Amino acid sequence: MKTMVRLFMLILGISLYGQHIEVQRFQSESSSSLGAYWVEREIPKTLSPYLWLDASKDFYFEDTSGNLISCNSTTSHSVKKWLDRSGNDRHFQSVSNSANPTYYCDSQTDPYYLFDAKVSGDGIDDDMRFDFSSASAGTLDGLSGVIDQDFTFVFVLQAIDTSPSTYDSFIASGNSPGTAKNWQISLTNDTNNFYFLLRGNSNANTKTKLLIPYDTNPHVFILQRYTVGSTIRIKFSIDGNLAFDETTNAASAPTLSLMKLYKNRNDEKYKEANFKELFVFNKELTADEEYELEQYLLSKWGS
Repeated sequence: MKTMVRLFMLILGISLYGQHIEVQRFQSESSSSLGAYWVEREIPKTLSPYLWLDASKDFYFEDTSGNLISCNSTTSHSVKKWLDRSGNDRHFQSVSNSANPTYYCDSQTDPYYLFDAKVSGDGIDDDMRFDFSSASAGTLDGLSGVIDQDFTFVFVLQAIDTSPSTYDSFIASGNSPGTAKNWQISLTNDTNNFYFLLRGNSNANTKTKLLIPYDTNPHVFILQRYTVGSTIRIKFSIDGNLAFDETTNAASAPTLSLMKLYKNRNDEKYKEANFKELFVFNKELTADEEYELEQYLLSKWGS
């Protein structure tokens, strides 16, 4: 039934969108109608992501034997590889067959467009990663190696621990300790808030930026590095709210290198968490694109 209703709303959404119905039209409707509008449009397909991980689709996962996962008979699965939905073959995978996150199938039925699927790390030894600096990253989209230019990095994260520890890190980019441009989303000595930590070209230039209060709800995080003239800027928003937008220099600008889920930038500490969807774009999103993607994710994951 859920699939049939989705199909009906998809047809309806295409019809309305084809007539250029404005978003404001839906804002006077129920929240259910508005949520269906954003999710059924599948906004990411229009934005050509460089990488796209989506937990709502069970057939984008492989187990430790290399078999595609199916939710038909089992609702949780050990995951070796999270497959890239963008078609660019940039897959996240665990480091070993003995330490794999668990994929929990979607169990949400009402409203039909809301999902609760997740890829969950245990905080002990689970680890998923993709190395943009490796040969396996390929040269698609005109890029190869570490992304050290304009980019947009988007992910839906849900913390699990109700009593977290200092410097718990949920997601990070970095190849080795103390390297400039490494960053992570973590706590600090303050365990009541999420922070963005960016290692500059020296310890003195390391940034620690407050994001939002810590809780165990899903949130949509968007990190953008972009250029205005010759000036590099970093912008971070959560759930559609701007946390900061400021200038930096080339030596201290964030990059996408070795991306790690459930681990810190120094590759030394694990943390339990749920990831639901993740994107990389090799460009700055426009304000309209960012808004539409936020609405799609907020409606889909109930953030």
